[in-house]
Amino acid sequence: MDRARQLEATTLARQLWRGALIGVGVGSIFIVVGLLRAGLFLLTGGRLSALSANDARIAVFYLGGFGLAGALVGVLLPRARTAVRIYAAFALAGMVVVIAIMAAAKGGLTSHDRLDWFLFMSTGAVFGCAAAYGLSKRL
Repeated sequence: MDRARQLEATTLARQLWRGALIGVGVGSIFIVVGLLRAGLFLLTGGRLSALSANDARIAVFYLGGFGLAGALVGVLLPRARTAVRIYAAFALAGMVVVIAIMAAAKGGLTSHDRLDWFLFMSTGAVFGCAAAYGLSKRL
């Protein structure tokens, strides 16, 4: 492998890992926010069932989805030179996250019908575009 290709492969691997770590970080923040909300609910007299192994499994799928989405954005974002491509990359990443959430449900991906798929994918794309919009306002 010549030096240019080796450098390109190294850069791609760094972008992938960096994106994945950022994705897991974002997913972790969302889980912490959810735990804080649950704690507040409990402090106000609410009742929740104890955490189960299924809850941990769902959290792993959730973090995995965010990690994959982050890796996807990490690789695509440096190559997306137009706003349309940036929004498309984030919309695709949002869909990856909701696919992971769907996979975590009892029965996995096959337990969902066409309407579920349409609604989940649409929601994922909208949230992905919202993230792209928010990121564009920060840059």
